[in-house]
Amino acid sequence: MLLRTRHQILSVLESRAYTTGVRQMNDGPGHRIRVHFKRGTVDREFECVVLVRSSLWYEHRLNLYGMGLIEMVVCARHDSCLPIPVWSVEEGKVYNPGETAHPLSALESKTFRGSRSGHALFVAAILTQKQEALTLLEDERHIPRSTRYRLKAKVRAYANLKRGKRLRIE
Repeated sequence: MLLRTRHQILSVLESRAYTTGVRQMNDGPGHRIRVHFKRGTVDREFECVVLVRSSLWYEHRLNLYGMGLIEMVVCARHDSCLPIPVWSVEEGKVYNPGETAHPLSALESKTFRGSRSGHALFVAAILTQKQEALTLLEDERHIPRSTRYRLKAKVRAYANLKRGKRLRIE
């Protein structure tokens, strides 16, 4: 299934509400929504942001200004490593904070690291201080110096707000 818009993601989320235990309470301002999550011992409401890919959390710099406002990310595809829970609509699965869809050991493969989702996962794992990613980043056998500098520059860029409009979540 290829979900590309916010409307498609919310439509699938609503249609699977009975089986997943997640239902939308209200559609907030901008990209923010409130969902009620009822599964197992968890029965509460979460303030969420809707993204197509979870790696957009860092591209929109939500790691800087969204941490106090957002409690969960609702996305079509989870391709990152976030400090908050992630609901992947395509998989119908909730990932805990720091949990990834692919194991971090897969980053040792050059072809996986070179893919879009592999690169996003590698940068996110560095941003969340995952030891496997930090060790791999400093390993000169796997990562050339120029690539290491480029990755560190991207991590520094994600630590600062970019110019322009922010993603509206307030």
